[in-house]
Amino acid sequence: MANTFWLGIAAGVPQHLVAIPLAYFIHTQFRRVRNPVISMYFLPYITNTVAITLVFSSLFSRDFGVINQVLTGLGQWQVMGVHPLAWLFPTENIDWGRPEYTRPIVAFIVWWRFVGWNTVLYLSALQTIPKDLYEAATVDGAGTWQQFRYITLPLLRPMMLFAITLTIIGNLQLFEEPFVLTGGSGGVGQVAETVAMQMYKVGLTDGDFGTASAVAWLMFMVIAALTWLNNRYLGRKD
Repeated sequence: MANTFWLGIAAGVPQHLVAIPLAYFIHTQFRRVRNPVISMYFLPYITNTVAITLVFSSLFSRDFGVINQVLTGLGQWQVMGVHPLAWLFPTENIDWGRPEYTRPIVAFIVWWRFVGWNTVLYLSALQTIPKDLYEAATVDGAGTWQQFRYITLPLLRPMMLFAITLTIIGNLQLFEEPFVLTGGSGGVGQVAETVAMQMYKVGLTDGDFGTASAVAWLMFMVIAALTWLNNRYLGRKD
């Protein structure tokens, strides 16, 4: 349960912190080429999850991964016999399979996959906001940040309620990314084993369907409670 909540927060919160300003930037700066740009961000969402996870597994490979090659290349870069970036970047390959790296990698994969989906949701909501509000605010002397703070964010609350609800449901049912990345083991010490993975093991591997059903009902109640709290906060009418 702790792993599930950690991954849900680490992957879910940045999705919306990035998607909202990104959608606003695309909406205001890419008017003519908006559709091609948003298609690029939306592509990871419609790509097969297993394929994405396998690609990232190769990228984070200890011996031949591109990530290690880039990081160690920066750390080993030298000028006149001195390594000026050695204090910031590693000089030897990192073993990404270590427990302290497993959960952050899973969270990054989930974030990368769903940030485009949330961006599309917020962009669709931004297109429904009347332009007259921004024009009136500009006449009154409001800057870009003030317009974003006092016009955009309040009018995005219905979409925020919908998007965050989907994030809560999806992240608490997280299964494919940690399962594929760790080979079904949850990593060293099961640091990335989620409730959905535990339910899979108990039900389909051990054959204890009663316990697996109990776990499913427990997660249903947790998801329902968090969804209710989200609706209570974002669904209220000020």
